[in-house]
Formats: sequence, structure tokens, C-alpha cells
Amino acid sequence: MLTKVWQVEYACGWNLYTMKFIGIWPEERSFDRISSYKVLIGIAFIILFCTLPQSIMLCLDRDDFDMVMENLSVDNMNGTIAFIKMICFWSSGGQMKDLLSAMEKDWKEIPTKEDEKKMMKQAKFSRILATRATFICYALIAVYAVKRCLSMRTDGRLLFLSSYFPYETMTSPIFELTFICQVIGSVYYTTAYTTVDTFLAMLILHVCEQLSRLQNELIDLNSKIKDLLTAMEKDWEEVIRMEDKDKMMKYAKYSRILSTKVNAFCYSLIAIYATTRCLSMRTEGRLYFFPSYFPFETMTSPLFEFKFVGQTIGAIYYSVTYTAVDTFLAMLILHVCGQLSRLRNDLIHLNTDTRKNFQMQLNYIVERHNHLNR
Repeated sequence: MLTKVWQVEYACGWNLYTMKFIGIWPEERSFDRISSYKVLIGIAFIILFCTLPQSIMLCLDRDDFDMVMENLSVDNMNGTIAFIKMICFWSSGGQMKDLLSAMEKDWKEIPTKEDEKKMMKQAKFSRILATRATFICYALIAVYAVKRCLSMRTDGRLLFLSSYFPYETMTSPIFELTFICQVIGSVYYTTAYTTVDTFLAMLILHVCEQLSRLQNELIDLNSKIKDLLTAMEKDWEEVIRMEDKDKMMKYAKYSRILSTKVNAFCYSLIAIYATTRCLSMRTEGRLYFFPSYFPFETMTSPLFEFKFVGQTIGAIYYSVTYTAVDTFLAMLILHVCGQLSRLRNDLIHLNTDTRKNFQMQLNYIVERHNHLNR
């Protein structure tokens, strides 16, 4: 069970509070939990006072182009999209919670202060993005509400959103209650619209930083592989007894045969498959090396031949990469086995005239063993 990591909540920013407010914060849903139904409050305000009345108004004013455009641009489309987002996000609460748990695990596995600093930079950016996006949306709602109120001085009573209701809405207190409910519905769908997007943006930024970490580790891996090869050269220079040299040559020969035969086997498979595809063309017509889709016509010469040759070269490249990496690692493992065999022989023949020489050789064996373990 993973414990809470404060950096994850820090990266979420206001999303932590706004998503809990509208009831879509990632968590396991169940029918016996009251919090699972909190989202229905926001959905009710959005549908009953925003999208549904506006959709009815859209049908009534379908011949008025300006009214149709205002209806769609101000609230109707945005409210519908927000409603869909709320439903999808609410129903995926368990999966989203797993993503947050994976983020917590990533934060716990940070190896260096430099990586932590980079991840905190992305978390801070995610926090600022969520905060500013939510603030701008609330500010727009406030400005629009003030504008509608000021317009009533000349145009009479106006609802927050141009909508149709099956009851008289211009009398007090029905007008004020409907106006407030439309404002609440707008706050709900605006919150859902922005928080889902900024939450996904936070996840994407986190993934980008993890990919950056992997890139740095691959760069470091290149230097580590060079160090391994240098250590292998040093091991060969330190061989004294012919018995140890013969054993190391035995492992080296086996590694060489393994890599040669594996590569020859892969090349043979590619050659056989290419020949089979070419022979099949005599009865089935032109065939790619691999069944593939290209966004242009490739069955005419010379494009077909170029594509066939290109796919063959690609198959050779990934086969070489696949086998070369595995056989290279096998070679390193076999070399380590040879070094452990050397240490075993050194322990068997550990017999010197003086106590000092005995301790020197034993220290050497211990240091070499620790070096190989690393």
C-alpha cells in the first residue's frame, strides 16, 4: 500500500479542490458511498438550467442565425462537452486513481536531487496552469454575470443564459432563483471543462518528465557500458595463470559462437521469409514484405520495389538490434562467470608463506568479488 506523496497533490493544484467540489476526484466508486453521487448535483444544474433549456431555445430560434450562433457558442456546446467529460471522468475514477498511485511511486523512486528538481519544475508548472485556467474561467463568469445585470437597466430582465423554461421566469422570486441556478450550472460545467483538461495536462507533463529521466539514464548507460568494456580489458591484463586464461578464453569463444550463430539464424529467417514473399507474388500478385498501410499508392513501380527493400532493411535493423543487445549482455554475464571462476581458484590456492601476503591476497579476492557484484 503506497503512502501519500505530497508532491502529487502539489502538482494537482486547485484541481484537487475543484474536482472534489464537483464530485469527480479520482477514487473508487461504489453504490453504498454517498460521495459517489455528489456528481449528480452538478449534472442536474448543468442539464436542467443550462444545456436542456438552451437546446429547446435552439429549436425554437432555429431560423435566427445570430441566436443560433450565440446559443451554441456561449453555453450549449461547452455545457454538453463538460457534461460528457464529467460522466467519463467519474466512471473512470478507479483507473485515474491508479494513475495517481503510479505518480506517487515515480516520486518515491527519484534517484537524484537533479531529477527531483526537474520533476518539481513540471509539478509547479502544472499547478500554475490549473490555478490560472480555473481563475480565468471564474473571472469570465463573473464579468458576464455583471454585464447581464447591467444590461437589465436598458433591456429589462434577462436570464443569465438565453433559455426556454416551461414556466414563467420573469416574475420575482422565480427570475432571481433561475438566474442564480444558471450561474451555478455555468460554474459547474466551467469547472468540469477546465479541471479535466488541466488534470490530463498534468499527467502528460509528468509522463514527459519520466521520459526525460529515461533519456538521461540511457545516456548514462552508454558511458557505463564503456566502463564495463574497460573493466573487461583490465581483467584480461591481470590474468597470470594459464589455467585462468584458458577458462576465460573458453567463455570468450562461447560468447563469440553464440553471437555469430544467433545473428546468422536471424539473417537466414529474413532471407527465407523474403524469398517466400517473392515466390507468393507469382500467384497472389504484388505483396509487401510486411502487410502494411501507406498513405499513398505503392503498388506501382518503382515505389513498390522501394517499399519492399525498405521494409527488408528495417527488418534487418530491428533483428540485429534485438539479437546484438541480448548476446552482448550474455557476453558480459559469461565474462563475470569467468572472473568468479578465477576467484574460486584463487581461494583454493590461497596458501602463502607469510601472514602479510595471505592478507593481501585475501583482500584482493574480497575487493574483486565486491567489484563484480556491483
